[in-house]
Amino acid sequence: YADASSSRTAAVNIGDETIYITQRGYQISVDPLIAEIGSNNGTGEFGVAAPIGSIWQAIVTEPWIQITSSSNGSGDGIIRYELLDNNTGETRTGKIIVSGTKYTINQVTQQNVTVSTSGTGGTTTGSGGYNPNDTATITANADVGYTFSHWTGDAVGSENPLLLNVDSDKEVYAHFIPNTAAVALRSSAVSDIIENPEDYNLYSQDQLQDLALGAPVISKDAITGEVTIGINVKESSDLEGGWTEIDLENSDVSIHNNQIEIDMDANSDKKFFRFYPSE
Repeated sequence: YADASSSRTAAVNIGDETIYITQRGYQISVDPLIAEIGSNNGTGEFGVAAPIGSIWQAIVTEPWIQITSSSNGSGDGIIRYELLDNNTGETRTGKIIVSGTKYTINQVTQQNVTVSTSGTGGTTTGSGGYNPNDTATITANADVGYTFSHWTGDAVGSENPLLLNVDSDKEVYAHFIPNTAAVALRSSAVSDIIENPEDYNLYSQDQLQDLALGAPVISKDAITGEVTIGINVKESSDLEGGWTEIDLENSDVSIHNNQIEIDMDANSDKKFFRFYPSE
C-alpha cells in the first residue's frame, strides 16, 4: 500500500470476534495508549500524532464507546469520546483504533444502589449506579400523615438522610408509620422507661430521691422554735466510687428571687451532687 497520505481499514468476523486490518503508508501514534475510566458515564480524550497531510480514521470496537468529535482527521489532532454507564457488574474493555493504532479503555464495574419503600407512607431518593467505594446519600421522604421510622436491608438505623458506603451492590428499604402510631410508640416508650428504668440501666425515681435527699436538712430548736436549714454538699462522678465533700465559702451561698443558691464548679463533664444535713 503505497499511498503515503491515507490509510484504509477492514474488518473480518470470526465467530464472535472481529479482527480489524489496517493498511497505511505513514507512521502514526496516540497518547496515552490506555485509559482507566470510572463506571459512571464520562468523557475522555487522547492525542493523535501523524505527518502533515496524512489522513487517518478512527473506529470503535464497542457500542458503549461513542466518539463525540470527528472520527477522522489529517495530521495531528485530538479525539474526544464519551462512555455509557457500566451496569454489567464486571469491568469491561474496549478500543478506539486510529488507522491501526489502538487506544484501550478499561471501564470499571458499577455498583448499584436500590432504595425503595417497604409498604406505603413515603418516597425515597438515592438509587442509582456508583463507582466502587463511593458514598451514596439516601433519603426517606414521608408523606403527609406519616413519619419515617427506620431503614432495613443493607442499612440500619433511623438516620435520615443516611450516608452509605457503596462497597458492593446495596438494597435498602425505608419504613414509614402513621403519625398516630409514632405518637403512641413514643408515649409507650417513655412510659416503659419510667416504669422499668433498670431495663435501660437507669436509676428509678425513688433511687434518685434517696441519692439526692440523704437525710432531713431542716431542724427546729425545741426551746426557741428557731428553724435552721443546714446542708453539706458532696459530689461523685459515677455514684459508685464514694462521695467527696465540697468546701463551701460564704460567698458561694446567696439568696436570689426567694431561692437559696449555691455556686459549685463541676470539674468534669458528668457530676452527681448530694445534699447532707449539717453536722
